[in-house]
Amino acid sequence: MRKNDSVKKIKQVTRLVAIIGTERSHFVANKVMSNVSEEPDKATNEEEKDRSETQTPTKSPSPQLATIRASEERDSVSSDMLSIKSPDIDERELEDVQLNDNYVETVSVPSERFNFSNAPDQRQPSPVQHDESTDEEPVKKDDEKKHKEKAPDEGSLSSQIENATVIHASDETAEETFSRLKKGILARSLSQKDIVDGLFNVLVGGPFDLDSRFIIENSENIEKMLDLIDAAPPSLKAEIWSVFVAIVRKSFRNLEACSRVGLISKCLERLPQTDAVISDLLIQLLSVLTSYSITVKETKHFLRALRASNGIWHRNSAKLLNVMQEMPKRDGADVFFSFPGKASAGIALPPISKWPYQNGWTFSTWLRMDPLNSVNFEKEKPYLFSFSTNKGVGYHCYFMGSCLVLHVTKGPGKETMKCIKQELVSRKWHHVAISYVYSRWARSEIQCFIDGQLAETIDMTWLVNTNDYFDRCYIGCGSDPDPNQAFCGQMGAVYVFAQSISLQQANCLYCLGAGYQSYFKHDAESNLPEGYKKHLFDGHLNSSLVFAYCPKNCHGQLCLFPTPKTATMYFVQVPHAIMKEGVEVITTHSIHNSLHSVGGIQMLLPLFAQIDMPHQDREPPVDYAICSKLLSVISLLLSTSPSAQQQLFHSQGFLIIANVLNTSSKGHLTLQVLEALINMSKFLLTCPAGIPLLKQLFDHLFFNPQLWIRTEASIQIRLYSFLANDFFANASFLSIVRRTSTVIELMHTLKTYYWLAPPKTSTTLATNDPPPDRNSIVQIRSHILHLVNKLMFLLPSAVDEKDVNRDEEFQCIFNFIGTVSEDDNLYDVLTQTMHQLCDHPAVMVPAFDRKKGVAVIFKLLSSPNELIRLPALKIFGYFICRSTLKRKNESINNLNLLSLLADRLLMNNRYLSLATYNALFEILTEYMTPEIQFIQHEDLPADTVRFENPTLLKVIANLITQSENTEELMKVKKIFLEDMIRLCKDSKENRRIILQMSVWQEWLISLAYILPENREEEEITELVFEIFAILLYHAIRLEYGGWRVWVDTLAIAHSKVSWERYRRSIRRAKTTKIESEETKAVADAVDEVVSNTEGESLGSNEKSPESIKSQKSIASSQAAEDVPSSLYRTPEFVWSRVHIRLLNDLLLSIENIAEEWNDPNSSTALMDHVNNNDNQIFISNTVHVLSQLTDSLIMACGGLLPLLAAATSPNSELEITDTTQQELSIEDAVQFLRRFANLSDVFIFASGISFSELEQEKNMPNGGILRQALRLVSTMAVRNILACRVALKERGFSENTVKQRTKFNAIMKFVQSALELKDTTKGISDVNRLLQEIDLQRLKGVVYRDMEEGRQAQFLALSVVYLLSVLMVSRYRDILEPPTSPSPFFDTNSDSSANRKSVDSPKDTTKGSPSTSITNGNGSPTSPPHTQVSYLPKSEYSENGGKEESQGQEESQDVGDEENEDEEEQKPKAISSIPYNSSTTELEAKDKYNTDQLNRFNTAEEIKSIDASERRKYLTDKLQKALEPVAPLLREIMSDFKSFLQKTLLGTHGQEIMNDVKVMQTLKNQQGSVIELVMLLCSQEWQTSLQKHAGLAFIELVNEGRLMAHATRDHVLRVANEADFILNRLRAEDVSKHAQFDNESAEQLYVRKQDEQVSDHLIISSRRRDFLVAQKLLEKMRTILLSPSGAWCSNDDEQQTFWKLDLWEDDSRRRKRFVPNAYGCKHSMASIKKVLDEKETEELEKAREELLKELTHKMIISTGQPKTSQVLNELVDESDIEKWASEENDLRDTRQEHASYSTQGKLIAPGIVVHGTISITATDLYFDTDEDHPLNKQLDPKVG
Repeated sequence: MRKNDSVKKIKQVTRLVAIIGTERSHFVANKVMSNVSEEPDKATNEEEKDRSETQTPTKSPSPQLATIRASEERDSVSSDMLSIKSPDIDERELEDVQLNDNYVETVSVPSERFNFSNAPDQRQPSPVQHDESTDEEPVKKDDEKKHKEKAPDEGSLSSQIENATVIHASDETAEETFSRLKKGILARSLSQKDIVDGLFNVLVGGPFDLDSRFIIENSENIEKMLDLIDAAPPSLKAEIWSVFVAIVRKSFRNLEACSRVGLISKCLERLPQTDAVISDLLIQLLSVLTSYSITVKETKHFLRALRASNGIWHRNSAKLLNVMQEMPKRDGADVFFSFPGKASAGIALPPISKWPYQNGWTFSTWLRMDPLNSVNFEKEKPYLFSFSTNKGVGYHCYFMGSCLVLHVTKGPGKETMKCIKQELVSRKWHHVAISYVYSRWARSEIQCFIDGQLAETIDMTWLVNTNDYFDRCYIGCGSDPDPNQAFCGQMGAVYVFAQSISLQQANCLYCLGAGYQSYFKHDAESNLPEGYKKHLFDGHLNSSLVFAYCPKNCHGQLCLFPTPKTATMYFVQVPHAIMKEGVEVITTHSIHNSLHSVGGIQMLLPLFAQIDMPHQDREPPVDYAICSKLLSVISLLLSTSPSAQQQLFHSQGFLIIANVLNTSSKGHLTLQVLEALINMSKFLLTCPAGIPLLKQLFDHLFFNPQLWIRTEASIQIRLYSFLANDFFANASFLSIVRRTSTVIELMHTLKTYYWLAPPKTSTTLATNDPPPDRNSIVQIRSHILHLVNKLMFLLPSAVDEKDVNRDEEFQCIFNFIGTVSEDDNLYDVLTQTMHQLCDHPAVMVPAFDRKKGVAVIFKLLSSPNELIRLPALKIFGYFICRSTLKRKNESINNLNLLSLLADRLLMNNRYLSLATYNALFEILTEYMTPEIQFIQHEDLPADTVRFENPTLLKVIANLITQSENTEELMKVKKIFLEDMIRLCKDSKENRRIILQMSVWQEWLISLAYILPENREEEEITELVFEIFAILLYHAIRLEYGGWRVWVDTLAIAHSKVSWERYRRSIRRAKTTKIESEETKAVADAVDEVVSNTEGESLGSNEKSPESIKSQKSIASSQAAEDVPSSLYRTPEFVWSRVHIRLLNDLLLSIENIAEEWNDPNSSTALMDHVNNNDNQIFISNTVHVLSQLTDSLIMACGGLLPLLAAATSPNSELEITDTTQQELSIEDAVQFLRRFANLSDVFIFASGISFSELEQEKNMPNGGILRQALRLVSTMAVRNILACRVALKERGFSENTVKQRTKFNAIMKFVQSALELKDTTKGISDVNRLLQEIDLQRLKGVVYRDMEEGRQAQFLALSVVYLLSVLMVSRYRDILEPPTSPSPFFDTNSDSSANRKSVDSPKDTTKGSPSTSITNGNGSPTSPPHTQVSYLPKSEYSENGGKEESQGQEESQDVGDEENEDEEEQKPKAISSIPYNSSTTELEAKDKYNTDQLNRFNTAEEIKSIDASERRKYLTDKLQKALEPVAPLLREIMSDFKSFLQKTLLGTHGQEIMNDVKVMQTLKNQQGSVIELVMLLCSQEWQTSLQKHAGLAFIELVNEGRLMAHATRDHVLRVANEADFILNRLRAEDVSKHAQFDNESAEQLYVRKQDEQVSDHLIISSRRRDFLVAQKLLEKMRTILLSPSGAWCSNDDEQQTFWKLDLWEDDSRRRKRFVPNAYGCKHSMASIKKVLDEKETEELEKAREELLKELTHKMIISTGQPKTSQVLNELVDESDIEKWASEENDLRDTRQEHASYSTQGKLIAPGIVVHGTISITATDLYFDTDEDHPLNKQLDPKVG
């Protein structure tokens, strides 16, 4: 039975498809078939099944039958589908529908009563999905061919009769037909096909056809149809409803018929009792009906159908939301003319006296073609308008198919027609404007505008010249009563203007819409933009109106035109028109108007409170898509009605939605919900009136993190991505979002909800939902920060960024940075802030300064995490780089904050990393980049980069020196020094910046290693020396007073070296002490162990190692304590390797310049260089440097006087030692002296600079520099003399004739470099000369440089005379009378001492006894063998310690000179060997003198044999060769300073010894004999005078040098102490200012913490108020809905209504009103009071809790929302909520903007004090309780 029943139902469904012929029917068929297959047992009972199986089809007693073939082409199916579609229906609804049933019914019985010749055949469903193509003809032919091939055989009459459709007699009334059909249904005597055919034939008043006859004739039959449907089985219901939906869609006339009978309400009543298939069909029908028109009563019924009962949605009620989504999708006019398409059915105009033409004329209207059928379309010629005279002359416009045809008749046979190519779509509103443009001299034209665009321009001479009245004027029909000329459809207002219109005006008329029905007089009548209004409402259209017939201005059948001025101009009599033959005005009601009458769009908001309720007969019971549907409805209503926007704004709809969603299940917060809100915001952005509403949307929904934190991570990412990217692409956001408060809320969101590391401080807004994953949080934070950035800096185009104040936003960000202690939660915020400072310095830098952001930055700089320190350092750098000089000084420099960087960066870090150095280097040069570089930075262009913040050089150096010595640190140090070299080498400004720093040498030299221990340290030290060389050379070369830099460098270098040596000595002493103590402790412990071993057991011995260790550690600690820690003081100045290197580098730089000046190939002479004004600073500084060190170097060489004594008297007792103890070797000192002398040739003798100013700078006596130069020159001259005597191996200057070995070694060191010098122009040119040419030139230069300084020149001349006299006399004596040695001219010993082989003892030798000396062949004494020192190369030193024999004579040198030097500085290049023998040592054979090889003067016998004349010649030649080069200078000085010398050189008796004529001749005669001059000088008088007078001057010169050397040392020490004092003072100043800054920072951080707490508290309080306001508003709306006139009011309401007095009262305070009480209860609840009176205290509390729970439950049930305990416990008066909810929106916006002032306060009441925050705005005073305050937690809740 079940199988047969299923088969039967399938056949019924297939027949349904064949009859209906629509794709929607097939959709219904599929539904029914699926139901049959799923539940075959639920269709009917067994008895009904048997009856249906045995029943045969019954025929009607009517004798007339009609057959309808079911062989319609595929094309007709497509056309029908197009015809049933309404423009309000989405095309996508039909895409998934296919006709796949092949059932065909054919009947060939001819009709005798009805003529169906013009009716199309019934359609045959095609198994293939149709193609909605416009090319219909080819498809139709193909379908006909296919149909012929597949058509069944028509020969079988029985089969034809079985499939016949019965048509009953036409005299049967509709009531009788419905009664018969109903009986057939109940008795199952009629087939389903018969019932459907009979039903729809009655509805359309004839044979029903979906193409040719589908208009409902009588609307009353619809109600009868409903009764019939109620009695029909489900399958028949589905078939009837599907066909009915199809015909309703076909025509507005059918929709109007349904609207008249109130079909919407009737469908709503039946909806809860229907199954799924029928309900879907009813929903489709309701969608069509409500989109056409819905009255206020129907709207109330609709809303009532959506209301849940007892917390459950009614069955199928949620589907009504789909209907609501279709309601706003409508176009066209609400009021329009309806033309039925009958003959003469149109609007007849009164006679018109004349037709306008001079300015042209225009016809304009909105129309919608609604044809009666789709068959006679080709024969019909419906008129749009016809304006003609009784002679047929005039203008016409009619339709041919879908195109307009313009027809102008000028007379008989003078007709012009033109078809407009653009087609008009049926059943769609179009705007048509036909403009007739007149031109008297050119050809006129007609412009046709369709939907605001120019469709075609027709060149036509259209003017009709006639004086007759236009008395045959019609709209919607022609002048003939022909039904084919009648327009069938709808029209809006009809206008005719007495002028042609432009394209702009036509487009504006189209944009005005079909709803406009006025006379273009007031622009406020439209919502067009101002640019559009000026084309319509400028008065031209209004003044040119010929007539305007608007559907709204109709009375009965009369169309009124209330313009008397125009009426008298154009009309013969009255201007009013008449609607004829069924033309009527139809008034429809949109959902917007009806909803507004019910209460507005806010009446939909209580539906959101039901989203968590279950649905009846649904699995799962809760529909999580319902929220998105509701939002879609809201969005559609907002997008189609400006009034809905105002309603939702004033009702704070988004606040209510946000709070409902916040308290409902998180499953409703889907991506569709978010997309709906986003689409809503995008629309409101484009709508000028939607800005206030958009504000609420963002405040309550988008900027509500407490709501969205409950959703999935992808939804949150989508939300903040939209906010950060898409939304702010619109420039209107500035008027939407409150910038400051939004930034505060977003930063609060970051801290509270989207943290990467759990915050240490808990928040009251924490949620129980699990947070998103880390990657999602990172993305969300990125979007939020991007949004914050846009909020802060996206400005209108007319606003300059400098004029914008962002202090509050910056304060919020830095409050966040200052109060958040988790590094992971800070990094992205710091990075964003860094980019903000980079991109917007004009805004951020002043805000950073005003809000004291430096305190927060320095807090972060001490973070252990480098990823926090680096962006903080970058922020600080951007602030410095973009600050003005004044701001930088006030904020940074006055507090010495740059020096604080070193302490903060190393507070929790061991060393300076490369990334930190890169950031510091960027701050140094102010070349900031937002990227953090962890590799070496790129080299900057040295010519443009300068040290903008030079203090950082010292900071970086201090960071390096205070860091642990790591591999990365060494790399950083090297990079830093290389950067300095590169930037200083090519930038004079950078060098000058460093030189201007205070005590810059201290931090620079601290980077070097005084005693480097490896190659890497040596490389770094070399870089430091290179920087010193660059800076010192710059100071000497370019800076005035640059010589002081050199002095400071000497002093500070001495201080550093001394300190390093002191530290090393202390360390060494301590180490030695500890080692000795440890050794002693170990020895004592061992002794103790040994002693204990003899008498103790093994167990006690096990403790001995521990005792040894303990004693060792005790000894070490005691030793460390015993090391004296005396107060360190900088010792006297001594030279070190550092000083030597610095001086050497400086001299190299100066010498390079001197060589350039002396270059013989140069075009500029030396004198031009030295006298150039540009070089005066350089020369002055160089002279100062030479003057500063000359005397010290001379003393380091032994002093001028001992050296001169050694040169003139080999037996002098004066030791050649450094009496100043400078610890500078003679070799280094003499090298510097030699270079000084060479430089003095250029800078002293060649230059013409005045030394008096230089001497004043150094507080030197007059002439001091030249006297120093004289000492320098004299020393170098003596050096050359000594070098010549050593070279000649004269007595006392050879290895074998030395008596004082130490002195001889000093002399050898002194002259060694002179002997090795190859340049004869700068050194020794002839060893036989007394003075070399260079020495003579220098001496002459000293004397004659400043002749104008008389006294100084005289003193110098006197000193030089003495020097020359001493040298000449001593050389004369040495040549003539060699003392204490055998002379070749005097035989003092007959026996040659060369044969003497005895050697005296060492003791006697050291005493210098003549009898103990060993002489060589020349008679010169030689040193004893045991005192001779030979230096051998290391390779010549044998392994056993013996000395290998060498063929050459080894150079001897004393060994004990360098015993005081440090081990590191002692690097001997050879190994000394001192052979020693206590017994008598004999000379070996090779050391003996060979008499054969001696000079012929060596023996007395040969000497005696020489002639006296030969001897005289020999001596004369030797004297002349030695003394003649010196004599001219002496004679010149004597001559030039004659007057002075005559008075100065006096004899023993005071006489002038130079007044003698012979004396003067001897002195003046340049050609005179030098011997005569020397003999004069050797005279007793001259010797006495020179010694007495000139000698005193020379001694004074020497003593001055000695004093100057000591003064130089003292000065350097004093400068070093001053530098230490300056450094200590700077450190003390830094400590003081840093302490002040720390105190201020602590206060600021505390204030920031308090501000952050206040902000958090205010945000929480604001959200709490919003929640209460939302609850109150929602309750108000429910009250409106439940009121007697409300939409939810019903007489059979099961719930009892409780009332309460409202807070409202009238002005006189005499009346109050009743309002529904959602929390009301029955009087039985009062019985609790009795219980409460009888119980004890515990029971009282228990009863109160029970009451509270019951009231809470009542609250939840009444509003459909759960309430949190936090809200229920709120101590808020209801009057406050009422006030918040009812206050004006502008005041609310002002309140929410920001608090003008907020502070901590206390609310004092009797017996209670509540701590909280007082906030003052422009209109209100708020007090928000601080729930986290410890005292508030102690309050008794009952007191509140």
